[in-house]
Amino acid sequence: MICSQFRRAIVAAATVACLATSLSAQTPFSSSITGTVRDASGAVVHDATVTITAASLIGGAQTSPTSADGTYRFVQLPSGEYDVAVQAAGFRPLRHPGLRVASGASITLDHELAVATVTDTVVIQGDSPLVDVRSAAVPVRLDQDLLENLPTPRSIAGLINLAPGISSNVAFGGSQAGNEILIDGVRMTDPLYQDPGLHANYNWVQEVNVVALGAPAEYGGFTGASAFATLRSGSNRFSGLGEYWTTEPSWLSSNTGELSSALQRQFNSRELIDWYDSSAQLGGPLVTDRLWFFAGFQYARHNDRPAGYAGPGSRDEQDREFIFKPTASITPRLRLDGYIEHGTSRVYGDALSSVFPLESTNDNWAPQTSWNAHATWTLSQHTIAEARYGGYDKRWWSDPHPPATYDAPYPRFERSTQTWSKNTNWYFHEDSSVHTASAAISHFVDSFGAHELKIGTEYEATSGRQEQRYPGDRNYYDSFGVPVEVEVWPGFAGQATTGRNLVYVQDSWALASRLTLSPGVRLEWNRGSVPGKENVFRTRTVGPRLGVAWDLKGDHHTVVRAHVGRYYDAIFSSRIAQADASDSLPLVRYRIDGPDQWTELFRSSTQSYAIDPDLQHSHVDQIVLGMEQEIAGAISLQAQYIRRRFDTFMGLIDTGSVYAPTQLRDPGQDGVLGTGDDGAMLDVFNLTNPGNNRIVYTNPDNAFNNYDAVQLVGRKRYSRDWQLQGSYTWSRNRGTVGNRWHVNAARFDLGQPGRFVNPNLGINALGSATYDPTHEAKMIGTYRVPYWGGFMVSGVYRYMTGQAWGRLAFVTGFAQGTQRIRIEPQGTRRLPAINKLDVRLEKTMPIPRLSTTLGFFADVFNIWNQGVPNSDAGDAVNANSGGNFGVPFAWLDPRMLRFGIRATF
Repeated sequence: MICSQFRRAIVAAATVACLATSLSAQTPFSSSITGTVRDASGAVVHDATVTITAASLIGGAQTSPTSADGTYRFVQLPSGEYDVAVQAAGFRPLRHPGLRVASGASITLDHELAVATVTDTVVIQGDSPLVDVRSAAVPVRLDQDLLENLPTPRSIAGLINLAPGISSNVAFGGSQAGNEILIDGVRMTDPLYQDPGLHANYNWVQEVNVVALGAPAEYGGFTGASAFATLRSGSNRFSGLGEYWTTEPSWLSSNTGELSSALQRQFNSRELIDWYDSSAQLGGPLVTDRLWFFAGFQYARHNDRPAGYAGPGSRDEQDREFIFKPTASITPRLRLDGYIEHGTSRVYGDALSSVFPLESTNDNWAPQTSWNAHATWTLSQHTIAEARYGGYDKRWWSDPHPPATYDAPYPRFERSTQTWSKNTNWYFHEDSSVHTASAAISHFVDSFGAHELKIGTEYEATSGRQEQRYPGDRNYYDSFGVPVEVEVWPGFAGQATTGRNLVYVQDSWALASRLTLSPGVRLEWNRGSVPGKENVFRTRTVGPRLGVAWDLKGDHHTVVRAHVGRYYDAIFSSRIAQADASDSLPLVRYRIDGPDQWTELFRSSTQSYAIDPDLQHSHVDQIVLGMEQEIAGAISLQAQYIRRRFDTFMGLIDTGSVYAPTQLRDPGQDGVLGTGDDGAMLDVFNLTNPGNNRIVYTNPDNAFNNYDAVQLVGRKRYSRDWQLQGSYTWSRNRGTVGNRWHVNAARFDLGQPGRFVNPNLGINALGSATYDPTHEAKMIGTYRVPYWGGFMVSGVYRYMTGQAWGRLAFVTGFAQGTQRIRIEPQGTRRLPAINKLDVRLEKTMPIPRLSTTLGFFADVFNIWNQGVPNSDAGDAVNANSGGNFGVPFAWLDPRMLRFGIRATF
């Protein structure tokens, strides 16, 4: 099926390319330089020649004559530092060196030529333009200077958290980790659950752009944010890097001193056993100006014992990866580039924690291969076309940690302490692949204003298979050491293929010299199939976008922006795979009355799953209003309001089960009925017809999430030895659907069990989202200290309001067995805020005889050694009534030193 779908993708891409030969394309990852050439009187110079050169520009210098209105344009540019030269008969030549162009940036650079009286060249010194006055989008760019110098976790997916308004992998109210991650245009998120399951070495990345607010029609498949990483390329000179990072066990402090002595014995600080990263890479020319290459290799081992775990063993992760990327200029008008990457990750003791001892963990094996092929063809001065084919294959097997096996022993869950024992609660096998073909074409039209019209198409075909089972087909549930219930379930295995066709049209329409409109629309046709059932999932989406950018003073220093748009989620094929009933058996829950004495409480139907034929695709409607001002010294200040409304969630409901209202008592904070802290009677629901559940994947009623934020951002680009980005975001995130891990694909709010399947889980559903950081402040920056030969100081500071939570309780007395009830709405309680500073000291020393520079780095994380529950984790504390109520599940890492050495040439 994938092959036939992919053939249709190639035909569709070729058809668009042939029909639109008068148009051109610019990828969302490329940059542009545009402007106007005038003389001293302000008159346009229509016969000037503008030339750009850069080390990152394969094929040599590019030239552009000015048009009748004096404008010039360079598009499809890689990021880098450019030298811009302007010449015209009768005028003195002008040169603007050191123009810094970030990935995805549109730089407006106007020139004024003086009448020639002498033959020397006028050299313009000064900072590059900082504010994009032609775009309504508000991306966050993390350039090479920041990536190389900041103390970060060295994860591409984690870098998204450096952007203002994004914390804990939650972007502007979207679900945790539900963000789109792309590397050189290839989507790196897994089709089954849309988590960032693929890896790439941090050192291979040149820049990262985080796009969410005001994103034009070429962006889609996310309701959080889209982070695209631009890989490094070779150049006309050979360059290389070798690097080693390590943290020794003794370099980790302890930060649990504020806990009681009893809790300190129970909840120790994190411990390191073996922690290092090593990598090497090389780039350079195979043929000068025509064929470059970049290659790299990484091996990393991260072996530790997480906070709160006091038993034997550790979590041991070992990763290997390599990459090769060629870049070729076949002709001055045709450029080819691409890459192939392969890696393998092995994790022993995954999920090790205070609630998952070593015997209950999983051992994971995850090989992956990704690739990309990309062609850019300049048809004329106004026309460029491109095509791309990329994808990946991935396997993820998560098995019981030996000596446990698939068959024994049975896993056990203690409700009073929320801890597992004996075996993993499940084992999981997953195979997935993604193939994507795209073509995009634009045309620059100087009539009815100036248009940069862009049209594109894409076809994506995915395949995913998953298998999940209980070891021995059973899970036991204990209460204070006594087995009270057991679930018998031989598991589930399902597979699904999906296809997505999309077409988008986006215009950047300069109505006047100071006003630019950005109308666009994105159309998608989604479908999914399972073995023996074609197109069980079908949705069609229309995503309109409209932006306005107003160059307030006409000097390219102040812009007022407004943007409204609709953004749709990706396809979650795990939900579609549930329609594959070929290997699905019922789950039966029993009450344990005594040895070998069980009473059936609940039985699921084996043919109970259906997908609503009128299912509407989940989306978010977004409004952004803001203003950005560039002031002296390469500093910009930005203020904006963000409004996001998440609606039409895709989730599961149960149309077959019938529940009758009843009342049961809250057992209180100790979780035991009949004690002095028992709570009030609760309005709950008894299941009256077990075994008749009918699960439907649809749009549950009253499923919504509202996000509002006000944001202030200040930026200082690197100059005069320092750079800085500071931000403050006030936000509110509230609804009946939260933002925990992959809310549209996983269990919790929209899954099974979930708030819209079981009415008991919908009690007190309206409240704050788990990740609702009312106040978030960030500051990232670097400074080169001009003493002792010079050294670099950099840091990342973050303040974030603690996680929202509320008490839950396991309530007995239900006909269908014990139920977990939300006693308090989410947000009734708050964890302490995270107030954390990470600092790096870096000293570099040139070795001229070897044409090499050595760098020595020391990173200190959590320099104040703050000790609080880690609000970045899924469940930072135990919210369940019982003896461990309020006890942390996750703890902020203590002060830690990381040392690195790097050699570059």
